[in-house]
Parts: sequence; C-alpha cells; structure tokens
Amino acid sequence: MIIESDRVMIDGVQAATYKAYPLAAGDTDPAAEIDPPESDILYLQAIMVNPDYRRRGIMRAVIEQLREQGRPIVISPVPLDYDSLVDPTAAEIDELRSWYRGIGFTDTGPGHLMTLL
Repeated sequence: MIIESDRVMIDGVQAATYKAYPLAAGDTDPAAEIDPPESDILYLQAIMVNPDYRRRGIMRAVIEQLREQGRPIVISPVPLDYDSLVDPTAAEIDELRSWYRGIGFTDTGPGHLMTLL
C-alpha cells in the first residue's frame, strides 16, 4: 500500500482517494464546507474507497499517517459515492460515524463534524 497526498495505491491500482488540507486557526476553508476553525486543524474530506478494496484498513492507515502532522483531524463523515445519484441513508451515515468513533473520533458539538485529537 502506497499512501500519496491524495490517493492510495495498491499493486498499481488506485484503491482510494481523499482530500486533506491544513487550516490555521481562523482561516476560511477554501471549499467553504466548514466554518473557520478555532485552532489549527487538518480537514479530511471526499473520502472514497474503491468497493473492491473496502474493509482492508486503507482509511485507518491514511488517518494514522495524517496524524503524524500533529494537528487534530476534522472530518465530515457522510459517505460519498459520486457514481450514484442516491443520497446515503441515515443508517449508512450512523454506521460510518460509529466506525470513526471506534478509531477515536468524537462528535464536534452541533452539526455533522467529528474530530480526532
């Protein structure tokens, strides 16, 4: 598994993609998805794992590598499938939030964001 700045490659196949970028305290998010943070963070978004590579620890490995930057990681744990016109169900969102809680993320007050310190 090779973790690059925006994707994960396994045996020459793109197994996952993601966006992660730092935001300093008070900075405006260029994607306008979150309010300016109160402290320096790393915002992780647009996570997509190829269905053939799910349940192999790919995103856990990405998150562990991102933690090495020493900033809290903030995510919006809403599953995305750009090939589908169907919005995720509440059960799918709850399952994903539960997965993130299992690796240490906590709910960040009101709204949908979660944080890993």
